[in-house]
Amino acid sequence: MLQEKLACINSMPEFRSELIVLGLGGTVDYEIKWDNSVFQGLIDSFQIRLSEIATSEVITTERELVCNILAYLKNSAGGERQLDNSEIVKIFSNRFEKKITLGGTGVRAAICMRKFGITSTLHLVSIDDYVRKLLPRDCPYICSSDVDTLDPHLIVQFSEKTSLYVEGIHISPSRADRIIITCDPPNEILELSAKLTETLKKAKIFLISGFNSIHNESLLKLRLNEIEEYSESLPEGSYVFFEDAGYHRPEFRPIVMERMARLSTFFSINEEELQGYLQRDVDFQDEASIVSAVHDISKRISVPILMIHTKYWSIVVGSNHVRYVDSLLSGITMATTRYIFGDDFTVEDFVSTGQLSKNQRSLEMADSINNQLANFGHFIPAFNAVCESPTTIGLGDSFVGGFILGLINDFI
Repeated sequence: MLQEKLACINSMPEFRSELIVLGLGGTVDYEIKWDNSVFQGLIDSFQIRLSEIATSEVITTERELVCNILAYLKNSAGGERQLDNSEIVKIFSNRFEKKITLGGTGVRAAICMRKFGITSTLHLVSIDDYVRKLLPRDCPYICSSDVDTLDPHLIVQFSEKTSLYVEGIHISPSRADRIIITCDPPNEILELSAKLTETLKKAKIFLISGFNSIHNESLLKLRLNEIEEYSESLPEGSYVFFEDAGYHRPEFRPIVMERMARLSTFFSINEEELQGYLQRDVDFQDEASIVSAVHDISKRISVPILMIHTKYWSIVVGSNHVRYVDSLLSGITMATTRYIFGDDFTVEDFVSTGQLSKNQRSLEMADSINNQLANFGHFIPAFNAVCESPTTIGLGDSFVGGFILGLINDFI
């Protein structure tokens, strides 16, 4: 079914970019190539002790940055942390080989969809020459800033091959993940463009993301009010897609959720965000734990369509969920394709990914979980994705791009 939809998309006449509006902000990412010896050298030169390995609310020095990264590696967890000065990103990243890419949920989703001939309109809050150079040339954008700024995000990707020593104790994560380190005032302010009202008048789908970067509660509530007002410009029958994220101020999560749940057609979260809402750990390979989590989060987040995407499986929940199972599979396939092939994946890579085997444990649970969910939701096992150098950043963004790609026929 997914291949048929892909063939239909590829045979469509030129797609009009104004039909998809993706916001709210973009980033310039410094993706470092991890080097155990370089990082071990920093541990040794800074004389890091085991007792200092912890996360900070705000990172103020390169030494603190090293301690924070070690805390994530020790816990085999990804996450997002705030810096007080983006110069630390530039200093640290210069110690490694790095690749400069564009980030932000809307931007990465746009780049993914463009590979399939689908253009979109982007809402940005900052602009610079990297953005102008790396954005797809036929994807127009509006920007709330009229001056150039560059506040790069540091992207640290690690895997089971990451191996370090602190005071003789071996630290090696059990799985691949990523850490995002940021100091990005434009995204922390998240100013909206006055052009957004006009831009949304022809849109069939509006992606909203980025509230997680705001640090001030009054500003957050102002932006939530503004986005609600702007969304009134959408034509009747349009979709609003909200992709959640890791909040710099975790206490803001319920504020955003309550407002966005009222506005959204689709509300999408990953495993970390699911556990954050439930305030408990979920065993993602245990049937009872999964079913309980799905029922509990559905009561917590009341939306037409709720999606949960994890490393092991994804679920779509809602009274009309059957209509979006193929779109969910498209999202899973897109995220897995990026995981294996990185930024430079092709349509052929996407097709080959869709032919991979599924995660064995999730496959074993699928029928039983779907029977328990009945008419409530649908569970899809993840693909078995094995590669030497996985890309762990932007998987949720790619999931969004794949899901929207699967929706295209709904509004052509």
